[in-house]
Amino acid sequence: ILDNFLEDYFVLFLPRDIVSGDFYWVSRSNDWTFIAVADCTGHGVPGAFMSMLGISLLNEIIARTMDVDTGKILDELRKLLVHSLGQQMDSSQEDAVRDGMDISLCAINYKKNELLFSGANNPIYVTSSNEIMQDNGTILHEIKADKMPIGLYEKMDSFSTQSFPLSSLDTIYLMSDGFEDQFGGPKGKKFLSKNLRNNIEKNIHLPLKKQKEILNSVFEAWKNQPNEVFEQTDDVTLMAFKIKNLNIINR
Repeated sequence: ILDNFLEDYFVLFLPRDIVSGDFYWVSRSNDWTFIAVADCTGHGVPGAFMSMLGISLLNEIIARTMDVDTGKILDELRKLLVHSLGQQMDSSQEDAVRDGMDISLCAINYKKNELLFSGANNPIYVTSSNEIMQDNGTILHEIKADKMPIGLYEKMDSFSTQSFPLSSLDTIYLMSDGFEDQFGGPKGKKFLSKNLRNNIEKNIHLPLKKQKEILNSVFEAWKNQPNEVFEQTDDVTLMAFKIKNLNIINR
C-alpha cells in the first residue's frame, strides 16, 4: 500500500507487544496525499483497539470531506473520538479523559510543491536540501505540534495548520515517543529526543533503508546493555519518506 503512495521511505515499527497502540496511516484525496503516525493511549490489546478506532475515523473523515486543512481534520478526529468514547469532563470519568492519541499528520500536494502539517503533541522533522551545511548539505528542522492530544483535555483549542514549500530530496520524519522514552544505556536512562535527533542528523546523508537499519541497531544496543537487558518500554514507530519526484501523484 505504501508503495502506491510513496517512492522512497522506511517504517521502523516495533510494537512492545504482539499488537500495537501506535499506528501509521496513508490516504489520498484528489491531489493530496495524507500521511500520519499516531501514538494511542496504552499498548497491547487496549492500545490496538484505539488504533483501529483512529484509523477508521481518519478513513471516514477523508472519505466524506473535501477539506485538506490538516488542523481541521484533527479537530474533526478529536470530535469523533470524544463522541465514540463517550467522554465527558467530569470527575467520574477520569480514566476516559486520559484516553486518546498523539498524532503527526501531513498532507502533501505534489503539484503545488506544498506540505501541510498539524500535530497533537507529536512534532515532525524535515530536512531541506535548499539550506546548506558544510558536512552533508542538509539541515534538519523540527516542526512543533500543538500541546494537546486527540481526546478530551483541559485545553480544547482548534489545531493549527502549518504550511511549507517542498523541494525534491526533502525528507520528512514522523514518530511516536516510544524511541526517545526507551530506558537503557550504561546508566539506565531514557534515550531522549535530542539523542534521537542527533542520530537522524548524523546519518541523514545515507539512503533511507540504511538509516532504518542504523536506527534499529541503535535502539537494540541502547536497551541491551552488557550487564543488563532493559524491557521495551512502549511501542516504537518512526517513519520517513523522501520527496524524490514532485509529480509522483500522476505517475
